Amino acid sequence: MSHAETRRKERLEEVRKFAEDNNIPVQNIQLLNTALTHTSYANEHKGEVIHDNERLEFLGDAVLDLVVDGVFVAVGI
Repeated sequence: MSHAETRRKERLEEVRKFAEDNNIPVQNIQLLNTALTHTSYANEHKGEVIHDNERLEFLGDAVLDLVVDGVFVAVGI
């Protein structure tokens, strides 16, 4: 097993433990791992396939904009 594979397994175990310790129900541990991975970490590990949270952040911002716009329309702003 390569160093990258070993590190990936260790990271997923760390994320599982984090979720368990904080009573976070998780259906997709890889998605939680992506959500918790900052772009700078992914950039520092260029030799590994690491997905960062940037796409999820963009999606979250778009959903938040949609909700806020809906509230503004509902109250007549």
